[in-house]
Amino acid sequence: PYAPILAEDIYGNLGGSTESVHLADYPKADDSAIDETLERDMETARQIVELARNVRNETGIKTRQPLSELIIALDREFDLTAYEDIIKDEINIKTIAIASGDSGFVDFTFKLNLKVAGKKYGKLVGGIQAYLKQLTPEQTQAVVQSGELVYPSSEGETLIIALDELLVEKQAKAGFASASGYQLTVAVNTDITPELEQEGLVREVIRAVQDTRKKLDLPIEKRVHLTLDVDGELTAALKAFESVLMENVLLSGVDYGSSEGMERLKLGEKEIGILIGG
Repeated sequence: PYAPILAEDIYGNLGGSTESVHLADYPKADDSAIDETLERDMETARQIVELARNVRNETGIKTRQPLSELIIALDREFDLTAYEDIIKDEINIKTIAIASGDSGFVDFTFKLNLKVAGKKYGKLVGGIQAYLKQLTPEQTQAVVQSGELVYPSSEGETLIIALDELLVEKQAKAGFASASGYQLTVAVNTDITPELEQEGLVREVIRAVQDTRKKLDLPIEKRVHLTLDVDGELTAALKAFESVLMENVLLSGVDYGSSEGMERLKLGEKEIGILIGG
């Protein structure tokens, strides 16, 4: 019932050209203002963020925990530089790279495809299989990129084995988790270094302080003095990333120690005390 009245009020406040919004013509799209490249690239950025969030959900890593690297494999043009900051902010990642294929975040293992090449190589099959097992990740990557394997047989003969004569198995590199969809694949480096862990702890504290600010109904732009009662691990993390804390909660200063009137709350398995002053 209130929608027509609200629409009328907004229309009038925006300087509507007719007596009533209900007497105005429905707006027509200006086709000349449509930027199809912008729309396509923004959709790709949204899809990348969605897949990266799926990786976080599946691995149980909170968005507040920073991660080091995101690799994007896609077969279409995408202007990463224009959307890099948006993607980094949305999924809390430090660096982003574009790969033309998935070789940057998977390792390959090979076996000879006996149905295709068993008769062709005959008595050399055993040697080839043994050689395939001892290839390094760098060597297997090179084989995939070149499309062929150079095999130096024990009989002094060099064989060129085509990639389609091999069974290729993919396995995610240690420390990476990936998700695919929308004709692209993203891989997130899920290794959490001590430095990343510290920053993650600081962001948990930031969330708790922001919640406390809201409870006190403080203006968003108001700078405050913060006193924190935290353990040694959190103190070290907060001091290492003090600039992050200061910027995100608009602080004039921060002290560490216990004080009367502190709000006590749980931060995972830790208990912390927060006191916000003017």
